[in-house]
Amino acid sequence: MTVKKNRLGQWLLITGLISLLTIACGENLSSDSSTREMPASSSTQLVSHALGETRIPTEPQRIVVLHDTIILDPVIALGIKPIAATTYASEEGIVFRGLTSEQSEGIEILGSMEQPNLEKMAALHPDLIFATHHLHHQIYSPLSSIAPTVVIDHNQFDSFKDRFRYIAEVLGKSDQANQVLTQYQTRVEQLRQAIGDQLNEVQVSVIHVYGEPLSTPDATHHISQIFSDIGLQRPPSQEGLLQEKNFSLEVLPEHDADILFIVKYPSSKVETILSNPIWQQLNAVQTGQVYEVSPERWGGAGGPIVANLILDDLFQYLVDNSDG
Repeated sequence: MTVKKNRLGQWLLITGLISLLTIACGENLSSDSSTREMPASSSTQLVSHALGETRIPTEPQRIVVLHDTIILDPVIALGIKPIAATTYASEEGIVFRGLTSEQSEGIEILGSMEQPNLEKMAALHPDLIFATHHLHHQIYSPLSSIAPTVVIDHNQFDSFKDRFRYIAEVLGKSDQANQVLTQYQTRVEQLRQAIGDQLNEVQVSVIHVYGEPLSTPDATHHISQIFSDIGLQRPPSQEGLLQEKNFSLEVLPEHDADILFIVKYPSSKVETILSNPIWQQLNAVQTGQVYEVSPERWGGAGGPIVANLILDDLFQYLVDNSDG
């Protein structure tokens, strides 16, 4: 009985060793596959995001971002250059909205925001992926198999500044974010002073032209937030909107103002609108206070870089033009 017991013990020991060896080999194989595990010695942090919680490196070195204005803009503003990003494919050839060629130089392109190239992404071995909820929630699982993935729902933030602070916190760059926002606020105050007494006397309207219907941004849009920071007055029809407001050409006079900004999108039939008698009767049209601005700046969901570009436009049209 003793001999049989010893043999049974030996067999169990051998079986256990084989199982451990199999598991070890399996782990080695999986580390070379699309499931990228972080080394045990890596310093990590647990981050809450739109689709749960994810453990990420505290100092990621190979970041991939899947949206330009929502994520890439804030990341670049923090002084970080991702290894790759998806693009904004416009008819005018713009790749990353709001960024200069110098700011975007060296960033690998991973296809469009709507259809990121996952195979190419995996080959770059990122250690952190930033994705958006509205475009990428359905591919969260394959993204997470490539690298730890943080999903951002821009609708969960009260302002572009709060979204910027969140991204900065994830990346351990909160101090840098505070500096960027302080510089932004300084420019806002400079613009307020330059506008002077007109700030409380002039109404400014914003109309997005895709075609018909026309639209105006809601209160959560970065344009509305920037206007609010400055103290610019909007027409009553554009104040406090809970969602983007679509409207027909017939009610366009309700959106008239002293100054009118037109955000013209590619392929929009703006000429048809501009030739309409209703348009011609607007106060802003008759006084020559209509300005066409870029949808790459004034559309989408901007970050601090785009916000400063909008301030550039406002300095030009509200201050420089009035001086002339």
